[in-house]
Order: sequence, then C-alpha cells, then structure tokens
Amino acid sequence: MHRLALLALLCSTAAAAPDREAVAKIVGHSYDGDVLAKLGELSDVGPRLVGTPTYQRAAELVARWLREAGLANVHFEKLTLAHGWTRGTATARVGTRTLHVASWGWSPSATVRGPLVIIHDLDPALVKDVKGKIVYVDYSEDGGGPQGKSWARHLAAIAAAKAGGALALLTEGGMPNSVVGTGAPSDGGNLAALPGGSMGREDGKWLTRQKDPIVELAITNQITGPVEVVNVVGEIKGSSSEWILLGAHLDSWDFATGTQDNGSGVAQVVAAARELAKAGPLVRSVRFALWAGEEEGLNGSRAYAVAHEAELASCAAVLNTDNGAGHVRGWKVEGRKDVKAALTPLAKQVLAPLGAGEVALTLTGDTDHFPFLIAGVPALDLLVDMKDYDTVHHRIADTIDKVDAHDLASGAAVLAVTAYALAATTDAFAPHLDHAAVVELLKDDGYPELLRHMGWWK
Repeated sequence: MHRLALLALLCSTAAAAPDREAVAKIVGHSYDGDVLAKLGELSDVGPRLVGTPTYQRAAELVARWLREAGLANVHFEKLTLAHGWTRGTATARVGTRTLHVASWGWSPSATVRGPLVIIHDLDPALVKDVKGKIVYVDYSEDGGGPQGKSWARHLAAIAAAKAGGALALLTEGGMPNSVVGTGAPSDGGNLAALPGGSMGREDGKWLTRQKDPIVELAITNQITGPVEVVNVVGEIKGSSSEWILLGAHLDSWDFATGTQDNGSGVAQVVAAARELAKAGPLVRSVRFALWAGEEEGLNGSRAYAVAHEAELASCAAVLNTDNGAGHVRGWKVEGRKDVKAALTPLAKQVLAPLGAGEVALTLTGDTDHFPFLIAGVPALDLLVDMKDYDTVHHRIADTIDKVDAHDLASGAAVLAVTAYALAATTDAFAPHLDHAAVVELLKDDGYPELLRHMGWWK
C-alpha cells in the first residue's frame, strides 16, 4: 500500500481506536526517522559481547540516544554474571585433516584427544559409553519438539555427558558451506559443563562416514571471575501508577555486528521512545529497557524482573522485539487467549493497515519477555517473518547489508503504535496470572521442567 494511502486509512479508523491523528504521526515519523541510521551506528560499534568494553560502549551510546529522545531518568541498572568470557582459538583435526570448528560461548578451554561418539539428538538417554570420548551431535535426525522440553533435554544431556566422563561436546553448525554459529549451552554466565563448540556441517557429515575417527580438539578462551554488566533503562512518566515496558536485548555474540540479533530491536525501541516522547501526555508510564546478557540466559531481563518484583503488579504489559528485521506480521501473545482477545481490536483497526494484523498464540521462552511472562504479566513478542533469519542468526553474516529499511521501520511503527495504544489509557488490557495459571500455561511446552533445572522455580 502507498504510504499516503496508508496514513489516510489510519486517520479514518473507527473511533474505538487510539487517537487517530497521534497514530498517523507516529507511523509517518517512523518511516521518516533515522532508525536505519541508528542501527548502522550501533552495528559499527562492533560485536557487543556482554562483559566486554565494546558492550559498555554500546550501552553508553544507547543511553545517549534515549536522553536525546527526551526520556527521563535514563540510567544503568547493574547485574553480575558468574564469569566474564572472551573467545580465543578453536581447532579440530582428524589425522592430517583440519575441521571447521568454533567454540561455544562460555566454553572452558581444553586440549583433548579421543574417539568420537555420534548421537542424533541431545537426549540424556542417548548419552552412553562416553568416558574418554568426544561426543558429536548430528542433528539430521533430530525430531525437535516443544522449545522448553528441548532446552531442558539439551542441558540435561550435557550434564549427563559430563557425568559420564566425556571429554568434549561438538554439535553440527546447522548451515551449509561450513558456516558455523555460536551459542551458550549454559546459563547465567556460568561456564559450560563441557568444552565444545559448533562444527561445520560438511565436516560433520564427513565425520559420520568415518570408522572410529580419533579427534583432536583444542580450545583456548579467556575466562575471568564475576563480571558486572548493565541494563540501560529510561522512562516516560504517565499520569497514573500503571506502566508498560518496551524492551530488546543490547548484547550480541561476537562473530559479527549483531545487527539483527538484536541491534534491530534496539533501534526499534529507541525509535519508539522518540515517538512516544513526542506523542503528548500519556496515562500509563512507559519504561524502556535494553537488556544485558540475553544470549547467556536472559540475564538482564531476569535481573530486572526480580529487582522490580514488587512493582510488577502495576505493569499492564511487556512488549519485546528480538526476531530480526524481517517483515513484521503482528504480535505473538505467548499462548494467552485472553491477551489475544484484548489485542485483536487494535490489530484489526490499526495494525492491519501496516500489514501487521496477525495475533498469534505462539508460546516462546527464548527471549526477554519470558521472565515477565512467568511472573504472570501479559507479554507480547513482535511477530516477524523469519524465513532468512537463520542465515545470519549467531553467525558472522549478521551485518547491516542484510536489512531492508522499510521492514525495519515497519517494526518500529508497530512497536510504537501498540505501546501508544496501551499507554494512552488505563482501560483494562488483560489480567495478571497467578503462579498456578502460569504453570498450566507452560506445562505442555516443558518450561516448568526447564525453569526448575535453571533454578528459577522450585
């Protein structure tokens, strides 16, 4: 749809929608704004691995942007990770053949040599006869499954491999042409139970065809003790005691510039802050947070939810963006039918003209809405077309040349308009859930088991 036609449609929206003129201005400014330029500047800071000087420089940059947008009380909130970690080198070989490998984040250093055990899923039941061996996970036969159950199973399998005397753990890189990714098979900035990393797909397939290969693996990383890091937080004060929260994680992995994971979300939150600061008096306050340590286990958002637990009863909703810079389709409402019912009128009247009218019940626990979801707060996670996301996610290819400016701006507009609609009123949105209701919501996807494993729940 042509942009002028889009703005005309928004201005003719039904009276039940939020102030039509304000919505039209937010949308227009989002497309005219500097969201792509901000994303480029943040990307050029470099990889924002939490606990490093580059992360701190990014935090100071974003704090300046929030102040320039007109926010009050822009500040850092500190949290501590169990260990600081910086990537060193990783090499692997079988005989004279060199393999493509990259260390997992928060992997300990090790130099090991041993026979290979191949499994097709990180299931504890498959981790057998591993003493003195290197475990390789070939995901080609992995059936997947619910996200929470999958993560709980993976962490339990790594622990089982450690208990069984395995020397190291390698997993298939997931992308062709020996492109490897990274991640953290641990949580909270703790070191991984075993040294290990990601193997190039072609090398992994070659390994599965060999008879009893002996693998030599050497990983050298820099590891420190506890490290203090910061969330970046600011606020637009409203006239009531209620508030909403907009968030995105600021940290990235260290392979590239973290443009879509999650620089794009950061740029969208900053753009929304600028627009809401200009939108006139709000009823609900709006807090903005750029989280630290998401990649190592949702550390920043979890710390905030714990530190502000007494205030969460006044939080009407949490809006999160962390799914890349693809075409925005709407919102995920994290399994809550009542939140879907509450959001649907806004989606039909205001978001649909932006191409973002979908309200999906999809339940996910892999980003920063989750600590608030498990506290019972209504949580929205931006729903984005992710068809090309895995080609850049946690990889060296996550750079700004992959970003479509219109899609990025559309995401900023949807985030800002949704936040404005919730902040311009104290009309009831959706209720908070008690603990029993949260357990019921999460049980089919296995999250209660995962949360107990992580020590978040007893």
